[in-house]
Amino acid sequence: MLLLTAFQIQLMSSFKAFPNLSTFRKILPSLLSGQVTFGQEGLLSVVDRTSDFPSLQIPLPGFEEPAFLPEFTQPAETIVTTLPNGLRIGTQNSEESCVSVGLLVDSGCIYEDSRTCGVSHLLEKMAFHSTKNRSIALLMQEAQAVAVNFTSSSACDQMFYTGHGIKTFFPQIVEILLDSVRNAAFEELEVKEQLLRIEEESRYLESDPEALLIRRLHSTGYSGDYAKSYFASKSSMTGLDSLTLHEFVDENYTASRMVLSAVGVEHQKFLAIAEPLLLDLPKMPSSPMPKFKYVGGDWREPKELPDTHIALAFEVPNGWQNERLANTLTVLKYLLGSGESFSVGGPGKGMYTRFYKNVLKHPEVQAIQTFSSIYNYTGLFGVLVCTNSDFASQTVDITCDELLSITSRGKVTNQEFERAKNATISAVLMSLECRTAVIEDIACQIMSYGRRYAMSVT
Repeated sequence: MLLLTAFQIQLMSSFKAFPNLSTFRKILPSLLSGQVTFGQEGLLSVVDRTSDFPSLQIPLPGFEEPAFLPEFTQPAETIVTTLPNGLRIGTQNSEESCVSVGLLVDSGCIYEDSRTCGVSHLLEKMAFHSTKNRSIALLMQEAQAVAVNFTSSSACDQMFYTGHGIKTFFPQIVEILLDSVRNAAFEELEVKEQLLRIEEESRYLESDPEALLIRRLHSTGYSGDYAKSYFASKSSMTGLDSLTLHEFVDENYTASRMVLSAVGVEHQKFLAIAEPLLLDLPKMPSSPMPKFKYVGGDWREPKELPDTHIALAFEVPNGWQNERLANTLTVLKYLLGSGESFSVGGPGKGMYTRFYKNVLKHPEVQAIQTFSSIYNYTGLFGVLVCTNSDFASQTVDITCDELLSITSRGKVTNQEFERAKNATISAVLMSLECRTAVIEDIACQIMSYGRRYAMSVT
């Protein structure tokens, strides 16, 4: 009786929300009187028997089922055009309603000197500010009008500027992006504002053990250009101003050191918009070969932390120029894997990788992961570990033993190897579903190899 009363109250409260009132009125007396039987079909079978609506399982008269997509579709082709001044433009069309545009510049901290130290970091922050043609307010207003999102990022040997928006407005996206890069005003007030941001960011990075380790790996492992720090130090920031930025851009942002890429637009249409905006860039020699030597080394810094953070890295000779080694290390990264003693979202992620099975099984080890920083001419591949301070020495031994074990014949099973290869392929393919990753991949491959390899080749 109590159950029926509660059901009756719930039923009456939802009376107005019932999608078919005539049907509800038909079955309501039976529901309230208890005459409804609960058979295999359940309570809602009453609604099915009394409903006048056609079944959703039967196609409507005259309806034709669409043809299924073929099991294999031809991948989109990447088309590359080299302008007379040496600048290269690569595009890949798609049926999406959005477009992504990227400008890759062969420039970074490896091309800095003592006077311009930290300028690449500042250039990243100064992206999409006032230009010779637009104030920052006007630039933001125009970007909002066409619903475009501009971003910038940088590394030791590259600067990357991107714009993402609706395909209809791709001419405006290209024009604003190129105006921001080529005609940056570098207003003194804006420069000072970004220097304050960098100073604040530097304080945060000093408290991040992993970020600090990656920086020190470069300064310890290399001598020469790759030992230079990307992050502007407090002492170097005092010498950075608008004039320094202009001089660095004029020297390094040349046609032969740029690649413009796009996804979601037809090549000839894109070329018709971009070419007039880039043809006047001077034709200059290619970027100079960085001068460096990998020397290795050891760096330690005592800090008052509950755990000890360790990085162990090895050189990747010739970087991306050594394609076979770079691809091998990518598979090795998934073979070794990573893991934490506490897995956010539930356990099980990466539990069959070697680090998870053989290193993280020790309760003192908090986390372990592989990393790679690969550039055009060199690179680093290594391991980051977080462990209890009193177990640091043993953790290094355990990690090194695991790295050495994979060099022994028979220690890596075919099942492990195939799983790592499949994980690598899966990760690459899934990342290329993102337009941002595609425009970066197009630009980087054209910059390194002069072309973009198809997935069937890689």
